[in-house]
Amino acid sequence: MHHRARRAATAFSAAVLAVSITPALITSGGYARAYGADIASNAAQTTTSGPTYTFDEEFSGTSLSSMWHHHMHCCGVMAGYDPSLSTVANGVLAMKVDRRSNGWYGDNIDTRTTFSQKYGYFEARIKVPKGPGLWPAFWTYGAPNGSAAEIDTMEICANPLGTNGGNDAHELHNTVHWAGGATTTGRYYTVDLSLAYHVYAVDWRANAIRFYLDGVLTWTFSDTSRIPTVALPIVLNLGVGGQWCGPSNSTTPDGAAMLVDWVHVRP
Repeated sequence: MHHRARRAATAFSAAVLAVSITPALITSGGYARAYGADIASNAAQTTTSGPTYTFDEEFSGTSLSSMWHHHMHCCGVMAGYDPSLSTVANGVLAMKVDRRSNGWYGDNIDTRTTFSQKYGYFEARIKVPKGPGLWPAFWTYGAPNGSAAEIDTMEICANPLGTNGGNDAHELHNTVHWAGGATTTGRYYTVDLSLAYHVYAVDWRANAIRFYLDGVLTWTFSDTSRIPTVALPIVLNLGVGGQWCGPSNSTTPDGAAMLVDWVHVRP
């Protein structure tokens, strides 16, 4: 994630369940004002069948599965974290933020102790919210032996279009981080990403990391000396505020939600 100084993250242990394997393919895929309506209509949709998944989360129950835990505190300027803000219904995970008397509360979920993988194709079908300061993200992160490794498949400063200096809901950020806090970011300008579900994906290999939006290549990182070489877990979160995505204000929707239809990982 950007601006590491703003992150209060619990260091990820090297003793995660490591699945060391190699890549895969693509799929495609669209926040309305009332996200409950989105969940209902989305329940009728199906994902493609056939691929072999090493991680396959369809959010088919009534609560988060045992694969997900809460080890991270990130990102933005949050007063606290509340796991009850992540709910599952009708095949969709809704990760909400809540404006309270002392500030914003949200949730971060990860697979730190249940699933990690070195190399492969990581993808998620997500609908991001829109509002000043909102910061949805889908990423992988680990800090074995104190050496951080991170791949951000999707980060969006989901501000209304034309605000925050143009860093808004039409700009997708793909980022690779390595030891010492150094980063490289690809920026991809497209449609207002808050208007529909989209499939955000990364094909992580030893010789290159390729990022995709709905099957379209958005950026390639090919510095092999900086490509992470350790198994990484999955992280999902919705933050609010901070210097990068900008502050929230009175128009930031209380209860804004990032909706996640599914998360898949392939070899």
